[in-house]
Amino acid sequence: MATASSGIRFLGLQLQPDIRRLHINHWLFASFAAIMLASFLPQMQAYMFGEFLQIPEERHGCVAGMLSFWH
Repeated sequence: MATASSGIRFLGLQLQPDIRRLHINHWLFASFAAIMLASFLPQMQAYMFGEFLQIPEERHGCVAGMLSFWH
């Protein structure tokens, strides 16, 4: 019984013939960057409010609450 070419193995995964290791590496990098960005932006919120948007410090909580509500 002949089997068709089933691609290569990479990180324990059997890849389809048209998927290369480079595709998986790019996907992993994009996932890593998205997680880093998603966890970094909320931590920088107070800095962005004060430095870039010139919002007074006593209004930061209100603005953050409104952003969360509308999100």
